[in-house]
Amino acid sequence: MPLIQQRWVAFKGSSIRLIKGPDGLWRDDDGTVWAYAEGGQADTSDNCGVGVFSLPNGNPLNDVCRFHDFQYSSPAFQAFHTREDSDAYLESLIEQHKTAGAWRLLAKPFYLLCRLFGGPLWENDKTR
Repeated sequence: MPLIQQRWVAFKGSSIRLIKGPDGLWRDDDGTVWAYAEGGQADTSDNCGVGVFSLPNGNPLNDVCRFHDFQYSSPAFQAFHTREDSDAYLESLIEQHKTAGAWRLLAKPFYLLCRLFGGPLWENDKTR
């Protein structure tokens, strides 16, 4: 009998049990899919960029890139969205970021870099 993988999430003063299904998605007892973050992503930093091509700590764009990094390693997000969705959303977030200042000029270049080099990092072949 296969081992059931489960996690507990604290939510509004209670605990919610999540169970990992055979499709790799985490669901609560009601069947709702949760975008549960797991380790194992290709980029272990939550700064904009990958590896040596990352922005330094403290850069205002790092706040928006954290969500983009999560999208690239979230089976739940990737089940319902494409990589194009994720990259376009990053571009939009950078353009709208209130404290980005001149960094906003990087919105289109970041989008293009994601489109050029992000394919191998996106984990769902069906939505790549």
